[in-house]
Amino acid sequence: MASKEVEDKKPVNKTEEPRKEVEDKKPDNETKKPPAKSAESKAFEKYEKEMKCMLESIITTFAAELWGRNVIATNVYEMIFDKECDGSCERSYFFLHRIYRKIEEIEKSEPQKAKTMIDTVADIIDHTDSALHNTAETIRECENSEELREEITTISTILQSNLNSIAPAVHKKDIITEAEYDMIMDPAAKHSTRCTTKIFKDVRVLIKKDPTKMEAFISAIIAMGKPISDWALRLREEMGK
Repeated sequence: MASKEVEDKKPVNKTEEPRKEVEDKKPDNETKKPPAKSAESKAFEKYEKEMKCMLESIITTFAAELWGRNVIATNVYEMIFDKECDGSCERSYFFLHRIYRKIEEIEKSEPQKAKTMIDTVADIIDHTDSALHNTAETIRECENSEELREEITTISTILQSNLNSIAPAVHKKDIITEAEYDMIMDPAAKHSTRCTTKIFKDVRVLIKKDPTKMEAFISAIIAMGKPISDWALRLREEMGK
């Protein structure tokens, strides 16, 4: 009798209920729709390209206004407003300069960790291309952030053609942030263009998550004065349609 009781239960447990559960879930997956875009997101995306062109020449000033209104993160603001990375700096210069800033901060409390970070960057460069061995050795010989800083101008030119291979590896070691990585990997020739692209990418994502932030974005545009402030009215009109 015990064996018959087990046989009676076997088909129910292994076939009927699991099959029904899968069949019940399938229609739900097929009918899911992406959430509708807010009026704010639509307006921003419609005029994004034109606003980028309009604001690029004053992007550091605009970044300061956005940061003051909590539209962009502090780390994004700091790297964009860094006076040592002017509008013409190459991606590789920006890359090395951000590494220098990170090491400079760490060595205040952990000098040995800072030196290890310098050696890690040197190892990554060394393994990327044998032709970069001497450059890697130059970095490895740096004992602190200040010594690294003195080499940035020379080294940046050498690394430019290999940056797309080096930067991802450095990013994986958490030596540069996600925001810095985004800008480094942007192929734009001008630093101001890379800054503008990064800011607008972050603002687009923020407004999608929180449409109320659009008003802060508009306020930052108004603060730029005429004729740029006229765009604020255009955006508001677009949101009202």
